[in-house]
Amino acid sequence: MSHKGILRRIEAAIAHHVSRQMRFLREKAEGEAQKLLEIALARSDLLNGRLILRASFSGNRGGGEPQWHNYGALPEEFYGELWGNQITSSDIIGKCRANGHPFALILARAISEMDHSRDIVQAERFLLQHMLDFGWQTIASFHSKNSQMLSEYLGRSIDMWNLGIWLRWQNEYIQKNEAVGMYIPNGKWLSRERLSKNSSLKELVYLTPWQKTLEMEGKQSPHDYQRSLFVEFMKWQANLFRGDPLGIEVSLGFMGKYFIEWHNLNLLAVGLSIDLQKENLLSKLIPVSF
Repeated sequence: MSHKGILRRIEAAIAHHVSRQMRFLREKAEGEAQKLLEIALARSDLLNGRLILRASFSGNRGGGEPQWHNYGALPEEFYGELWGNQITSSDIIGKCRANGHPFALILARAISEMDHSRDIVQAERFLLQHMLDFGWQTIASFHSKNSQMLSEYLGRSIDMWNLGIWLRWQNEYIQKNEAVGMYIPNGKWLSRERLSKNSSLKELVYLTPWQKTLEMEGKQSPHDYQRSLFVEFMKWQANLFRGDPLGIEVSLGFMGKYFIEWHNLNLLAVGLSIDLQKENLLSKLIPVSF
């Protein structure tokens, strides 16, 4: 078997294992916890939806299906039906509407938005924004410590998106007025006003948890800096595992640890297959304590 074939089998095994753990978590939750965890587990549908959007935008669906995240509201079989060189945007929209789930309908509208604007970033923003709106509606139906925790989870996720847009503006990929139009409201630490007023990264993230990501400021590309934001977010989520044992923090931390494991094992598999230097490979792993 070729290295590519072996690598694909390793990636599939990792994806299957982590997705099974996430489904186990979903099945064991009840009542308020179940409803709130479904918001966090919607990460599966967001990531799968982005894969569909990007493939539709580029027209590149060769090489077989990707490793779907299979722990969200929509099963991997649904996304498999949306994949293939012969599948058109109209086909995707039709299948999503026939499914009828709110996330499927949001994806259909995001595909339509992309076809109209030919702007993949705006289409991804549409997908994220409307999935977040669905989450905020669920959170609003509860008034508890758990719902506050999920509110912070979503708020930090929005911060990461908005910082990514801010970095694109700072590096002159887009104009400031475009960036302002792409920011998503309800960030935890970074309001749209703060993002619009600050042109210094140091000032923008001052006294926020994102300040920790400044260690390599000036030495990173926007892509590398966004990766450091993702690492900081995942470390925060994983560390919730040591939070209130009666609250939702433990479940979110459990998810975070498995997502980090997924990331690290995939990175090791790919790095070893291309003979990446040990020091370079280890530097890209996300550290986590158990």
